[in-house]
Formats: sequence, structure tokens, C-alpha cells
Amino acid sequence: MLAEEVLGQLTALLGAPLDAGARRRIVMWYDAEGEFSEDFSLLASDGLPGVDGLPRRVRLLKAIEGDMFSVKRLLCREDQESDFVVYRQRSSGCSEGDWLADIALYADVFQADSASLLLGSLGAEDTTEMRRALRDYRPFFGAKDRVAWISQAVPGASTRKALLCGALAYVLGRVAPEPEAIVQAWVLALDRERESEKPGQLESALERFGIADDAAAYLEALTGYAGSLSDADALASHFLLSALAATVPADVMAGLEGRFSSAHGRFCLSALHGWMDQAGKEDREDLAALCERVADARDLAARFGRASIDSLMQSDVFPLVDEVLLGDLMDSVAAGADRRADIRAVVDARKNLSWYDRVACYYDALDAAGAMDDFRRSHGDAFHLTSPEQVWRSYVDDWWRMDAFYRRFCTAFRSCSRDGGERLGEVSEALAEAMDNLYENWFLSEANGCWMRTAEDSWARGEQTPGVPLLRSFYDEVVEPEAAGGRCVVLISDGLRYEVARDLSERLERETRGSVAVQASQAPFPSVTALGMAALLPHRALSLGEKMEVRVDGLPAADTAQREAALQVRRPTARAVRSVDLVSMRRADRKEFARGAEVIYVYHNRIDAAGETASTSHDVFRACQDAVDDLVDLVRMAGNDLSASRIVVTADHGFLYTRRPLQEHERVSLGEASEDALCAGERYAVVRESCGGGTLMTLSLAELGEGLVGLAPRGFARFRRPGPAGCYAHGGASLQELCVPVLRVRLKRAGSKSAEEARYASLQVVQTERRITSAIFSLRLGQSEPVQGRVKPCVYDLVLVDADGNEVSDVRAAAADRTSVDAGEREMTVRFTLREGLSYSASEPYYLVACRKGDPAPVWREEFRVEMAFAPTIDFGF
Repeated sequence: MLAEEVLGQLTALLGAPLDAGARRRIVMWYDAEGEFSEDFSLLASDGLPGVDGLPRRVRLLKAIEGDMFSVKRLLCREDQESDFVVYRQRSSGCSEGDWLADIALYADVFQADSASLLLGSLGAEDTTEMRRALRDYRPFFGAKDRVAWISQAVPGASTRKALLCGALAYVLGRVAPEPEAIVQAWVLALDRERESEKPGQLESALERFGIADDAAAYLEALTGYAGSLSDADALASHFLLSALAATVPADVMAGLEGRFSSAHGRFCLSALHGWMDQAGKEDREDLAALCERVADARDLAARFGRASIDSLMQSDVFPLVDEVLLGDLMDSVAAGADRRADIRAVVDARKNLSWYDRVACYYDALDAAGAMDDFRRSHGDAFHLTSPEQVWRSYVDDWWRMDAFYRRFCTAFRSCSRDGGERLGEVSEALAEAMDNLYENWFLSEANGCWMRTAEDSWARGEQTPGVPLLRSFYDEVVEPEAAGGRCVVLISDGLRYEVARDLSERLERETRGSVAVQASQAPFPSVTALGMAALLPHRALSLGEKMEVRVDGLPAADTAQREAALQVRRPTARAVRSVDLVSMRRADRKEFARGAEVIYVYHNRIDAAGETASTSHDVFRACQDAVDDLVDLVRMAGNDLSASRIVVTADHGFLYTRRPLQEHERVSLGEASEDALCAGERYAVVRESCGGGTLMTLSLAELGEGLVGLAPRGFARFRRPGPAGCYAHGGASLQELCVPVLRVRLKRAGSKSAEEARYASLQVVQTERRITSAIFSLRLGQSEPVQGRVKPCVYDLVLVDADGNEVSDVRAAAADRTSVDAGEREMTVRFTLREGLSYSASEPYYLVACRKGDPAPVWREEFRVEMAFAPTIDFGF
């Protein structure tokens, strides 16, 4: 220690104000090791520097054993005016046989030995244990930056363990000096060392700083690992297998004895959960790679493959568990097995666990496949209806869900092929093939076969489909009544299919102040943009010319300006605009645009724009989601900037989509009719009545032009045409193409009595037992209401805390996203692990606290009691 530092502290002590009633100051300088004996003798002979600035005369006196009487006589009799610094080569806490013990009671204490100064710098307690630790760890505390860091990281340290934790935390990258953080950093550091050119650096650092032995004992006490401090594979394997043992039955671990510690499994699991919850993307990927290496080394794939679903369902140590569960379920569903109950149980359990995000797309695909299979098994005899009205109502009320399930499956599967891992590639391809077959060969064929059989006769005679509303009546039956109550904004999204609009209605219910009524109308045949857009305008008659030139009461309607002119025939103040142009306007310009307009048509094109080109047709389902996002924003814009409270969302036609483009042999020929077709597409042709259609379905188009006939392939087949085949098509007579959504949105102003705010789905503890009797425990939670209407999904973070708010368990996630109206199907089980090394009192309250993910403010808390027969704590052995 530098002399000037010692002198500075001593001078500062001598210059400090005296206590009330004191006339002078006596300072006892204790130096048990005699480190400053010679320095003090020189100081006594040369004099104390800086005495001129002190309030009284200062005398330096060395108290030597055998001469204590004369020292005491000098202090008590001979000089009662001077300040004294009495140097003593003994410990400050030892008074036995001390001649100066009475004086020491009122004297100031000064200790300038290196341990005392270091303890002071650390702000640590001065005990024999701490002094011994500092002596043993002397190499570590030889640098000021390390001392400064420990003083901040471990303030008021009072034990050897606290100093060791601080030193380990510093060496491991200045992590939190907590047991779990230290083990996490240790495993990660060794794992990264194995990839470096200089392995063994961590162990060398521990030895260089004098903490290797204690570090090894500490690591063993925490995890049960007693191997080499630099063996990355051995430590990682022990750590992860011990955590695994805490999450699976004992039989799953049979044969791995000696490679893990069940007694330390609880701590390892808690440390692992903390790691996964707090790690950034890079660290999580490193951990995933580490788990994969350990799994491969221990052949866990075969072990997990032999285990039951129930034994693995709650284990989230190894990402491999998800791959095994997914592989088993996807493989059997692809083979035709009924695994619906298993799928629901696994998806509900895994979505709340740590590795779910890595394979979420596979779980989404599996869940959608389960829903498709459930639909098939519950609708086996559904497609034998005898009237088109029955078919239409069945589709509008129920059958559309199969289209939605298939869209969800295809969207998830495409994410898997783009972002997923390699292990599940082959089995997911088999599942996709099975779902394509189910959708195409069963649902599309059977549902549309039923639809076309019941409606074909009416269509051939040019009659309205019995009991089915027509899009041609849209303006008179929807827009006029809406406009009578105030400004009406009509959002027309090209190709917005009915089932996609059902998603939109749910979003609007949750995210806007208002109500949404969902209806449907039948688009005209052929279900193409030119005719569908014209049908939405006010008109008495539509006419069809060559190359699909559609006229509205004799007026053209091919672009936005022409459609605005057609609107203004009925409503002179009406306006029409493309959505891209509306969005690009400034807010003031939007208000000016809408000034005085009673009806505003806004044309949006996201879905059809993606589907019309073969190279982008695979993007249609992604475009559907983008379209929903756009339309939600446009509804808000209509309310805020266009001052409309009445908004209608509709489309010109729907579409067919199959993930696999149809092969050439699956297409049909127009035959001789192709030579005289006025216009034709993949799903339609318009010909003169004399051409005939042979085996094709014939639809009279006399309303569009004398002698015109429409031809359509049955089911979902397409006409054979030159050029590459896409996945997307429209123009035909299928339910998916003809069923057009009509959403009536009523917006309400903030503060309106009838304006109901959206709210998050809530969770609550449904079990009556409020006692926790095990270090690893499960709680049953229930979602209070289904996600629908104004109830939004939400993910909650749950943790058990003590009365002071300190976390005593790991943080677990629970997703309140279930849509079932059955309360039992909205229940879930969440497993927690109590933190190791804490004592739990049966007489003290503990609280389960729920917060919305990303928001630390508690939503609720429930009181519990922790009543364990014994609560083992970590014994570090020193």
C-alpha cells in the first residue's frame, strides 16, 4: 500500500472534529502482522507530515510489549493535552491481557495493514473469515479495477462465499454475482472456449487468481459436477442432463446414471430457465447448439423416441423434445391416424415452454392439420345437401373454416420450409402432401360438387341462385341504406375471400371502437375483377363486350375515374380513390378530399396483385395477412380522417388456392369452344350460345349480353392454357370464388356510452389448493373467456415472489389465446421451480404474480403458502 495513502487517511482522522466533551484524540493504530512497524518507527523519528494544519500537537508512540506501564503513564498522567497515535502490533478485537484496554474503549481505531485497507475499499466486514479469504485470493485483489468492481457488485460482503461469487462473476465476464448466473456463464464460456484456438483459458485464470480450488468446490455444490474445470462437454452434459432429470420420470433417465445429479436437478433447471428467459438471440442460439451436441453425444433422440408423450410434454430442457413430439405426431397424422387429442394437448403444453419459438411454425402447421382433420371427421356426411341455399348457408356459417385452416397450414408450412430446421423437413413434407390431398380431393371436390349440383340448373336457365343474395344488389341494398345515416366509406379489396374477411372482422372487433356485422353475397360469373367491380356500382344493367369490357348502364367502369363517374350518376357528391393514393395524401388533404361526399369508394389491391402472376402466386396467403393489416388501417383512417362512422368492406370476387400447382393431366380442355370464346381464363370462358360446352358446366349470361353463355370446369379444375401454372385462380363458379364478404362496420367515438373497449383475455388460478409442497410444482390456470370479439389474446409472465417482492421461482409464460367456448378447454397447467439456496417459511405468505409480457406492472397476485417437509439449501463446504 502506498505510504501517501496511509498518511492521507491518518491525517484525515486526526483532523476530524472531536466528539462532544472531548479535549483531544488518541488513535490506536493496529497492525497485527507488523507490516508497518519499520515505517512507523521512521515516521516517529522524522515527524508526521502536515501537522501544521492539525488543531493540536500530535505525538507518535510505539507501544511495545514489556513497556506498557510507561506508555499508559504518558497517556494518562504526563501528557493529557497532545493528540497521540499509538502503534500496536496486535489485533483490534483482542483485549485479554491488554494494559491499554480501557483507553482503547474511547480511542479511535486506525488499521493500515493491507487487509484492512482492502476491506475498507471493498466496504466489507472485518472478520477472521474475510481476512483469510483475502489472503487466499490475494492475486485476484491485486488490481484496483477488480477491487472497484467487487465493491459495486458485492457491497457489504461478509462471507468468503460472497467474495468468491464476486471474483467468479468478474472472471466469467462481469455477470451478476448470483449462483445461477455464474453457472450459466461458466457453461457458456467453456463452450465458446472449445471453438477457440486457446482452450483452458478459464481454468488458467482461476488458478492465476488463486480461486480455482474454491471455484471447483462451489461448482460441485451447485450442480454436483466434480470433473475438470475446463472440460466443456462434460460440464455441459452434466448440467443439462441434471436439469432434464427434474422434468421427466426416472425411467426416461435409466442408463444415464453417473452422468447427472438428481439432487441438483432443481438448481440446474432453474439456472437453465433463467438463461433461456434472459439470453439474447446469439446466446440462445449458442445454447441450442450446445443442447444439440449433448443430445447427439448421449443419443437422446432414440431415448426420447421410446418415451411416451406424457413423459416428455412438460420437459423444455432440450429442443430435441419438440422435434421428437412433432415428428411423431406429423408422421402419424400424415398416415391417417386420429391424433387430434394428442395434438391439442401437446400444442397447448408446448406453447408456454422455452424452446417453442424455434419450432412455432411446425406447431402452427400441426395445429392447423389437426383442425383440418377434425373438420373432416366431423363433416363426413356434410356434402349431401339438396338445395343451393342450404349449401350457401352451410359455407357462410361453417364450411369456410376449412379454407381458413388450409390457409393457416400453408402459411405455417411455408415458414417451416424457409425458417425451420432440417430434422423435421421430410416428415413435414409428408404431412403437407396429406393436407393437400385432404383439401383438394375431399373438401374442394366434395363441397363444390355439392354446390354446383344444386345450383347448376338455375344457372343454366339464367336464374338467380335460390335463396342467395347477389353482389349485383350491393349498392341498392347495402350502400344506400348506410349512406342514409351519414357518410359511408366502401372499402373494396380485390380478391378478398370470405374466410379472410372473417379474420378481418375479428381484428376490427378487437382493434376499433365499433361493431362488425358479417354477411356474404354471390359474385357474378365469371368471377373476375372487371365484372365484380362493375357489379358493386349503382346500375340497372351490366353488359359484357369482347375482352371482358364491362359497361354499367352503358358507361365504362374499367378504372377509378370511370367508376367515380358511374357513382356520381346516382350520388353526385360521391368520390372514388385508390387506397395507395389515399394513404399517400397528407391528413389535411384526405379531409379535403372527403368534404361533402356522401359515399366514398376506396379500391384496394393486395391479394389479387400477388396472385395474378405465377411467380408470386405462392405469396397469396402472405398477401391475405397484409391485406387484413391494410384494411384495419384503412378503417381507422376512414373514421379519423374521412369522418365516417359507417364503413363497408367488400370485394369483387374470391379465389381458389392450392399449394401445389395443378399438373397438366389435371387440367381440362375447352375443346372446340376455345376457338370462338369471347374471353377465357383458367376458370372460365364466355362463348356464344351456339358453341356448347360438352361436359363443362354451362351458365346462361343473357343478362350480360344476348346469346352469351359461360363455361366453367367442375370442382376446382382449370382449363388447359399456355404458360406456367400458378397456385392461384379465380373466375370460376366455386364457393371460394363466388362467396364475397360484406362487412358492415359501425365506428363509435371515444367516450360514447355504446363504445366498448377491447380487452385482453385474462387468466386466473382455478385450483382451490393454495399450498405448495414441492420444489417443482404445477398450478392449474383458466382463461376466463374465449378470445373472440373484443377479447384479445395475451401472453402472461408468471412468477412466485415473497412478501418483499423477491422472486423465489423461475418465470414461466402462459398464453391466454384459446377460442373455445368450453371453459374446460381453456384450462392449462404451468410448471414452476423454486429457487435453490433460499429458506421457505410455512408461516410467511408468498404470491403468484402475473404480468403481461413486456410490461412489468402486475395484473394480479394470488397468495400461496410454501409448506415443504424440508427445504434443502446449498452447502458450499467452506
